[in-house]
Amino acid sequence: TILGAGEPLPGAQVELVSDSGRFSATADDSGNYSVRVPAGAYRIAARADGYVSTARAVVDRRNGFPSLAIDDALGAIQSAMLVAVADRTHVDLELSPAASISGVVRNAAGQPQQDVLVSAFTLDTTTFEPTLLRAALRSSLARTDAQGAFALDVPAGEVVLRASREIAAHQPQAVRPLFLEPGAAQRVELTLDEVCRVSGRVVDERGQAIEQGTIEIASQRNGTRAFKPRGYFENGRFTYLHDHTGAFYLRVWPWRSSPSPAIELDCQPGSDWSDMRLEVPRGEPDLSGVVLDEENSPVANAFVDVIALDPTLQSQQERTDSQGRFEVYQLEPGSYRVSAIVPDLGVATAETMSPSSGVRLRLSGTGTLEGEVEGMTDGNLEIVINELLNTHGDDTVSLAGQMHYAPIQRTVPVVDGRFRLDGLPACVVVGEAKSPLGAKFFQAQVEAGKATKVVFALDAG
Repeated sequence: TILGAGEPLPGAQVELVSDSGRFSATADDSGNYSVRVPAGAYRIAARADGYVSTARAVVDRRNGFPSLAIDDALGAIQSAMLVAVADRTHVDLELSPAASISGVVRNAAGQPQQDVLVSAFTLDTTTFEPTLLRAALRSSLARTDAQGAFALDVPAGEVVLRASREIAAHQPQAVRPLFLEPGAAQRVELTLDEVCRVSGRVVDERGQAIEQGTIEIASQRNGTRAFKPRGYFENGRFTYLHDHTGAFYLRVWPWRSSPSPAIELDCQPGSDWSDMRLEVPRGEPDLSGVVLDEENSPVANAFVDVIALDPTLQSQQERTDSQGRFEVYQLEPGSYRVSAIVPDLGVATAETMSPSSGVRLRLSGTGTLEGEVEGMTDGNLEIVINELLNTHGDDTVSLAGQMHYAPIQRTVPVVDGRFRLDGLPACVVVGEAKSPLGAKFFQAQVEAGKATKVVFALDAG
């Protein structure tokens, strides 16, 4: 059943998306729906007049801003994962009251701006820590048309509206905070400035394109340069838009590589540097190692966080290659905690010194959370894992939240008061279980290949 404010919503549109395709249904006059799908894992969401499904905003692990490409990769649905291996009943969806935003994006000269990415996020203050929500269907994300116009449907409440150019790293943004009552229709105009543009290629010493990495920017202050990530490049090419006049420094830092030498640019209105060539020199890593799964097979494309244990040192983020290898460059001498989180394979941590080599991160594997929900016979339970803790020696180490970590979200069936959730990283998990009956914060130790028993007494308050 599709519900809004506890009442059925006739005619609501339901969508389920997985790697195997997209499936949809329309709720009947009683708000009930039914849809046949192949067995698999799905993201499910719905919308109706004046209501939208909501979900946590997706975090791009590479420090990028949410983009249409990210939504396309997730089938334009951001909601919790629903696993269907048999018929599922009582998959009820409670929708949130919606509001609408429309308007125009212009530049400083008043000219309409086409192909600007406009997105909206709603602050959810009901959770233990305030989080950003967005409409689970792609109604809170749009591109402007030739007239610079856009239209969004968003969860009502405290809304942050942003406009940026998706094509560039760390685009100049127009940001507007709003408060929208349910059913409100807000009209806004946004001004998006760009002072100068830099674009070009990223190559190695042989002139070969380097596929991926980050773009970093710094200004000169007190004789020092403090570089900060400002997005990422892909396919050996980059575009960066800068919105402040004056001198700044730009460099790129590919995965498993040294950064390129910084170039100094003087940004003035209308400045445009195109087809620049940033060459990345060869170097020797200060720290290297490998990420392996529970069976000792290499894990490709895993993110590795290198956290300085001395607050005066800088932390870094890396990524493994196709053989599970990682290399960290320009890492100052000192003590570091190296960790990897791969939700389907587990977590791993190690403490090491820089310089060093041969660091081995063996993922913990996964386990199961199963148990009872007091007061519920049949229905669905949404479980959100916000934090992962791992024991290292005598210390308990927080893994999630060190860099950019996307919470694990799953919707599981409750049958005869019992549920089962497979595939959780083997470590201590901290999260929240939610249903229309209420919510419960919990902490549990998940062991590889085993089932951890829990009992949830949902608190309606």
